[in-house]
Amino acid sequence: MGLIKYEKRRREMNNNNILEIKDFSLAFNINNRVVKAVDEINLEIKKGEFVALVGESGCGKSLSALSILSLIPPSSKILNGEIIYNDKNLLALNIKELNRIRGNEISMIFQEPMSALNPLMKVNKQIKQAIKAHKKDDLNSKAKIYKMLNMVGLDDLDRVYNSYPHQLSGGMRQRVMIAQALINNPSLLIADEPTTALDVSVQNQILQVLKDMNEKLKNAVLFISHDLSLVKKFSDKIYVMYASMMVESSTTKDLINNPKHPYTKALLKSLPSVDKKGQVLDSITGIVPKLEDRNNNMCPFAPRCEYAKEICFNEKPKLEKMGNSCLRCHFAKELNK
Repeated sequence: MGLIKYEKRRREMNNNNILEIKDFSLAFNINNRVVKAVDEINLEIKKGEFVALVGESGCGKSLSALSILSLIPPSSKILNGEIIYNDKNLLALNIKELNRIRGNEISMIFQEPMSALNPLMKVNKQIKQAIKAHKKDDLNSKAKIYKMLNMVGLDDLDRVYNSYPHQLSGGMRQRVMIAQALINNPSLLIADEPTTALDVSVQNQILQVLKDMNEKLKNAVLFISHDLSLVKKFSDKIYVMYASMMVESSTTKDLINNPKHPYTKALLKSLPSVDKKGQVLDSITGIVPKLEDRNNNMCPFAPRCEYAKEICFNEKPKLEKMGNSCLRCHFAKELNK
């Protein structure tokens, strides 16, 4: 079978996936050395699925998400891999083709609304820009914006519609960004740590809005966070990243109840709970290595792993499938007998 026919058949078999990232690597040249900031990651999102990408700061999760829409820094370089959206390799599209998809078929919510929203432009004009960019003849934009603002849980719609961003609270601004991202009914919504700057109660409200919209509009969601305890309440599937590498992925239920990678196990042990009230929480010794200090030819978690052996420091683990899980660990089978 020819390569083109094989690829077509493979994608037809996975046609329930709206997005598939395959062996994707992105690097920077630091001190005359190529260092991978994203190291051969694999990720799949099905239509209507709510997927979480979790990891500590600097692990590469935001870069992975930005790569989907080719919003990567000019100093970075894509080394290999594919990002397939609806049978199109997004990495092969030109800027004109990408702009038809950005904000229309795939939308993104950024971390800090005060920097993502234009402070000199009223809410209604900013959302109208998203409509005009892809639906120039939409004559009912005002009614459409009111409906979307209401759907994301905003009240006093007249005031919000005519407000500047600084006249709204942090939670309201984040809801406006969600409304802007969803106004064209995208198939995939990427949310890059949209609750980081908000207090705990508002965080849960915003995440509930995203989950409600996911169920109402049937769009897929890629939710990026450093907080495993937050995403486990809402996601269908979780991918765990550590120091540029995807170390484990599984359904949320399986990953929470039966983690297989030492890093995932350690993360879950460190989470606070009612059962641990008054107890000293477990912690992971050491810190995530800086990008310039990373060795892409070893297990990145080895220096902090209690199970690490010589091979872990000298060889990068291969991606293995175990039940519903995929993970990279030299001793996965031994640790999960």
